[in-house]
Amino acid sequence: THFLGDGFLWANHLMRDIVFREPVSTWLYRGIYRGLNGVRIFGEVGPVWSSAMMSVAAGLVFIVLAHKTARMLYEKRGDYILISMSLLSCGTVMLFFGYVETYPPVAAGVMAFLYFSMRRLRQGGSVIPAVLALLVTTILHLSAITLLPGLLFLLHVNAGRSVERRSLIRLLTLAIVAGFAALWIFQADGTFGGFFKEHFLPLFTSSSNQDVAYPFFSLRALFDHTNELLLICPLVILLPLLLIARRRQKDKDKGKKPKAEGIREYERIFLVVSALFYFLVFVVFNKVIGTSRDWDLFSPLAFPLVLWIVLLIRDAFPDRRSEFAILVTALIITHTAPWIILNTDLVKSEERFVDLCEDGYWSNRAKGYGYSTLGRYNRLYGKTLPAIQYYGRAAANDPGNWKYNYYIGEMYSGLGKHGAALEH
Repeated sequence: THFLGDGFLWANHLMRDIVFREPVSTWLYRGIYRGLNGVRIFGEVGPVWSSAMMSVAAGLVFIVLAHKTARMLYEKRGDYILISMSLLSCGTVMLFFGYVETYPPVAAGVMAFLYFSMRRLRQGGSVIPAVLALLVTTILHLSAITLLPGLLFLLHVNAGRSVERRSLIRLLTLAIVAGFAALWIFQADGTFGGFFKEHFLPLFTSSSNQDVAYPFFSLRALFDHTNELLLICPLVILLPLLLIARRRQKDKDKGKKPKAEGIREYERIFLVVSALFYFLVFVVFNKVIGTSRDWDLFSPLAFPLVLWIVLLIRDAFPDRRSEFAILVTALIITHTAPWIILNTDLVKSEERFVDLCEDGYWSNRAKGYGYSTLGRYNRLYGKTLPAIQYYGRAAANDPGNWKYNYYIGEMYSGLGKHGAALEH
């Protein structure tokens, strides 16, 4: 699945001498690519294949962790299939089918953190494996720092301290409100050299700024966020129903509190906190392109979210495990498998990327970048006229970027059309 915009550029970049400054996973991929070509066990290995091998290897780690998580949380008949199939119904698993980018090991690392954390909550033992899993994953890519609140909650429980639910809700609400207020203030006065203006969506307005896809409070943002969530975690569509059903089930079960309720409550809180802050960063990050092109970066959000939904299913419908297991299996057939197939078909994947450039809710600068990627892609494979057309669209969307016209000039020069070359 190498043609996904950045994946194409990433594969070409691995062959160059300059490595991206970050994330650290860039250096990992570069080392493996160089190492494979150094030992020559498999002959000459291209950057697409070395990256794809890493993707599949991360997928194998994920499968082992998903299996162990399902076995650990198993309580009644149907639980194992429900939990494992729910994890495999995430569109996020597309990362493990030869995906050419640095995110597959990050996704496997997030799953490792969740497994070791849930094991600590359910079975006791040391919290160190969970700490190490998060540390390694964060080193690979800083986005994993969004799981830090989940780790803090785990350390709080590990220290033997009690958790009062209402106090926690008040604390989380205060933290979220304060975070949005701080973001608004930092964007308004340009604190920290414009960092908050360069990387986060503006909250209210984005008019006259071609670098901004849309403001946070807008229908376009809502559409992108909803679409993205349904892609990476389709089970989220059941969430409103499950929350209502669980409330009714709790009313029925008053006075019949199970012995393990304290443990189950801690598991739910841990997963909610882990998913919540992952989601908040996901919805405010990346002002230039919005969320639609960074689905892979934040898609591991699906794992804590789907495990929480599984716990809700068991609480709300305690005797319907098998039926929900069938439902999520059907979801794989109708959602996840077609998504993977779409992106492993070269022609369909190209068409999808063109559609995103033309109709996606991207900023003008992002559309320029997208069209230039298509231009470079066609140029590499000798399709000169389509390449010129795409570079032309890039220049029209991002007229302040001189590179696009320069590339067009180069190509006209190669065709012997020197007048057009000089003009560009």
